[in-house]
Amino acid sequence: MAIEEVCRIFQEYLRESIPHRLIAISKMQVVEQQWVEELYMPSIKAVTERDIEQHTLYPNQRRDEVIRNIVKGIVKYAVLSHRWCRDGFGEVTLQEMTSGGTNLGEEKPSSRDKLENFCEKAAEYGCGFAWADTCCIDWSNPSKELDKAMPRMFRWYRNAHICIVHLAESLTLGDFLGDSWFRQIWALQELLAPVRVKFYGRTWSPIHNIQVDNDKADQRLLDALSAGTGIPVQDIQCYWAGTERVREKLVWASRRTSRLVEDGAYSLLALFDVHMHVEYGIGDEAFGVRHTCLGWHSIHQICVLAAVGTGIQR
Repeated sequence: MAIEEVCRIFQEYLRESIPHRLIAISKMQVVEQQWVEELYMPSIKAVTERDIEQHTLYPNQRRDEVIRNIVKGIVKYAVLSHRWCRDGFGEVTLQEMTSGGTNLGEEKPSSRDKLENFCEKAAEYGCGFAWADTCCIDWSNPSKELDKAMPRMFRWYRNAHICIVHLAESLTLGDFLGDSWFRQIWALQELLAPVRVKFYGRTWSPIHNIQVDNDKADQRLLDALSAGTGIPVQDIQCYWAGTERVREKLVWASRRTSRLVEDGAYSLLALFDVHMHVEYGIGDEAFGVRHTCLGWHSIHQICVLAAVGTGIQR
């Protein structure tokens, strides 16, 4: 008989802690959460008291924490961190990924190949689902979609089984820090939030050490990341969001750029664990709202933050 508490925590986890849409790798189609719930509910109902006991790691561990860890082990998905295609064809969209057609992205070969390679790597990590911002967000209505997604996005990356980073301009550890991925503001969250990350180069071969499935456990790569980004190794490995060390975090961000001024402000929300309404089209006002929400009055902090809001296209 199903344990009601396990079913409840599973449904809460889907609603609050993972993306609202995911790519079903088996059919390369974007599906809604209800589809995911129906697929995994039999496995959730099969969880027993003995399973809960076996997954308890230490005395007095909270029961809901144990159950949540069991749920995470069942609902495994990968997230993609990347630069958007700049070949003139654009990215495969949500509408194309939900149409059920057999000629997915045939007019967008670079984007299609990227998605297919990403999903192939995700499957190698045992994931049945994957998430990519290009086709799991409805960009026909970005303000509404991002207002819903941004407060949860850090959690989505943190709860992913693996974050797969595609560096389209790099091949090896020797040249990967020159990749423009390291200069885009959104990639900062995508580097810090996940527990597990794997870097792949232009040809979808690992940037370094094919024997290691988590580059956050590779000391040589960690040292290179820290030297290139200015972020301490311990923060790369295990970052906790919050409003402490504000100046230091703003310096990390000041090394990166964004196409839209608003991106420069909103991309940092999760790093400081701050929630606010997302509105595009207001330009520099986004920074003013951020300062008010955080109570930042230091001229130095404002100047450093303002330096984020210009530059290259994601």
